[in-house]
Amino acid sequence: WMTHQSRPLRDVVREINKSSNNLASRHLMLSLAPGFPARAATMAAAQERVRGWLQRQGFAADDLVIDNGSGLSRAEKGRPRALVQLLCQAINQSNSRSFLASLPVAGIDGTLAHRMENGFAAGMAFLKTGSLLDARALAGYVRGRSGKVYAVATLLNHPDAAVGRPALDQV
Repeated sequence: WMTHQSRPLRDVVREINKSSNNLASRHLMLSLAPGFPARAATMAAAQERVRGWLQRQGFAADDLVIDNGSGLSRAEKGRPRALVQLLCQAINQSNSRSFLASLPVAGIDGTLAHRMENGFAAGMAFLKTGSLLDARALAGYVRGRSGKVYAVATLLNHPDAAVGRPALDQV
């Protein structure tokens, strides 16, 4: 009856990362279910596919736990070391430029447009933000003064996590 061609994946990921679009992120996760779109996607099937991929990349089962893909689930967990390892692998892929361009830039755009505006990080840090009532996170890349790029991940879990945001920004 009808065919719909989605926007290119790089554009979808850019929207998800720049604006922290949780609904689009969840939909992207669902699209990973084997057989989609010919078969209805289930979160369980998408989770299994992601777990298998992470295992093939060398991650232990408890390094990164993805529940719905948006980061809004209390079941999602990630070790900073594993996030940095994943970021290091991502930057060496053929599509790394599109991925890097999808991340908010400190002091410039996305969820970081009004953060880290007046320091070395402005224009030099490409980071995905994350926040829940009792959690804050930043992960991505920072270009050092020498031009070297560093993968970084900072996670803060505490009932007063919001007050820790300036500390994360300083890191």
